[in-house]
Amino acid sequence: MQPKEIDTSPTGLYRVRFQDCDPFGHLNNARYIDYALDAREDQLRRYYGFDIPSWTQSAGKGWVVSKMKANYVKPILWNEEVRISTRLVALGEGSLWVEAIFSDPKTSKLKSVVWGDFVYVDVKSGRPARHESDLKEFLNSILYREEWQGKESIDLRVQSIRNLVAV
Repeated sequence: MQPKEIDTSPTGLYRVRFQDCDPFGHLNNARYIDYALDAREDQLRRYYGFDIPSWTQSAGKGWVVSKMKANYVKPILWNEEVRISTRLVALGEGSLWVEAIFSDPKTSKLKSVVWGDFVYVDVKSGRPARHESDLKEFLNSILYREEWQGKESIDLRVQSIRNLVAV
């Protein structure tokens, strides 16, 4: 399994839907997680030709969320277009850590950072599983490597991103 392109930070534009907002027209806090998960699934398919549902069906294994963290920097509003960049930032024998960065597509100002920890499981047994060697090779090929990873809290990560882009 080889990726179509070696780009460890796939990006896409997403429009915020009315039904995803609170009464104030802000993207509902729980929906940030949905947008991050949807963006990652879309981007894996588009950038790398990796389709999660197809993999799960053929391998009999897939990922489940074990932990999610979000830091909301600036509100995202109804009908607003937001850029979501996702990347694989850590890889274990049977686990993944994914980062999603939400930003304004015109100014690049940070809107939110969402982190997700996932565990690879056997669909039939529901028990944790190890990544197969070909899958692990693919995941290693798209692993984002940067000095900060795993060394700070989500709050410090937000600050480091904000330092890169004028707020």
